Amino acid sequence: IKDKDGVLVGVYSIQLPPEFERSIEELQPECDLQAIAEAFEGAVNVAGLGRPADADLEKPLGCFKGHSAKSLSSLIDDTLRTGYPAGNTANSVADPYYDIKSHAVDATCAIAKTVEHLYKTKGYSIQQIQKPNVQVYTEFKRYMKNELDFRGASGRVKFSGNNRPNALSVKQVLQGKEVDVGLVHPNGTISWIGNGTTNAFWAEEPED
Repeated sequence: IKDKDGVLVGVYSIQLPPEFERSIEELQPECDLQAIAEAFEGAVNVAGLGRPADADLEKPLGCFKGHSAKSLSSLIDDTLRTGYPAGNTANSVADPYYDIKSHAVDATCAIAKTVEHLYKTKGYSIQQIQKPNVQVYTEFKRYMKNELDFRGASGRVKFSGNNRPNALSVKQVLQGKEVDVGLVHPNGTISWIGNGTTNAFWAEEPED
């Protein structure tokens, strides 16, 4: 970090040095991996499904020709693991956040389809789209929020105002693994898988 005169006054680091990296067990011996796993057993999480319903997994996507949601998801996983092109460890991802991968590619598709609308349907030039005036930008927002509708890798992409209604997945940790136990549909109804959630693992919260 330098002051207003350009003189170095200190060093700022966003990563702690290796000697600061310690397991939680060194600070709290009772918090070993087994204890944490036991405490997490039965935990329930509700989050965006991140994929189409099972009946739509093999259907062709609106943007990525030759791919279904299932095949594109597999391709993304392989690319995250091996890098691009394959074997390029410089851009491989060791611990990706898989739950949002499909939303990222659908966001790219949404922009591409909106640009296509502006170019082919409205007749705007690429230069006008790259540097939009108020009229072009207004049409960009109007189309994306009101007309855009396609089958995406994360399910149907159709906005309602600033929101995108979609299914939510209900997951529960069972025997150390996160398992799908239910589905919350956009209309608010819930479809349980098997017996749904179980409270067999729940217990009173320990006192501080």
